[in-house]
Amino acid sequence: MNAFDDINQKIIIVVVFTAALLLVWIFVKQRFSEKIQIGNQSRISHVESRRLAHSNILSLFEIDQKTILILQGKHGTTALDITNKIPEGEANDAIL
Repeated sequence: MNAFDDINQKIIIVVVFTAALLLVWIFVKQRFSEKIQIGNQSRISHVESRRLAHSNILSLFEIDQKTILILQGKHGTTALDITNKIPEGEANDAIL
């Protein structure tokens, strides 16, 4: 019976330790994955990433209320500001 109690104690220790690590991981993920604060009070958040053909990666980021599109390819990286800059009165016009 002594061996059976020892095994139960070890199982309980492993379960408690795993639960503690899981709680710490969830806290860190919630705390730091939403928005990352960099430099002089600017905020950056990752919106979406997609892998395209030929090993290109397309990513969208929001930085201080601007939307930035980043295309990473074999021969370099391109960043474009795709923030919608249409005034309120011209919202019905087509964007070309």
